[in-house]
Amino acid sequence: MFEPVDKQALADRFGKAAQSYDQYALLQKEVGRNLLSLIPDKEYGNGLDLGCGSGFFLSDLQQLCNYLLALDISTGMLKQAKQQSKAMAYVGGDAEALPLRSDSVDLVFSSLALQWCIDPVCAFK
Repeated sequence: MFEPVDKQALADRFGKAAQSYDQYALLQKEVGRNLLSLIPDKEYGNGLDLGCGSGFFLSDLQQLCNYLLALDISTGMLKQAKQQSKAMAYVGGDAEALPLRSDSVDLVFSSLALQWCIDPVCAFK
């Protein structure tokens, strides 16, 4: 059995690394680029970058979505993502308790964020 993730400590750690995160996140960038290549090239209404981190993929997602929401559990990462100025809104939130209405987004992109969930099934619902 796995020990539950201390989400506040996780958010704090990512927040402290936010300014320099992109220069070291080589695996994260590779995985995210591969995921982006799997998204059908069409126009989506509302898009969500779930666990947006530093906002590295917001520019690519902005090209696909009319309205893009960036969500992360770390306020430090959200602050970094806001510097990209690519999303319409930046929201602090947890993948397992999204502050969104059901069926309110047409595209959900998430790269290496769901492994931090205590109950991933909850996040997928």
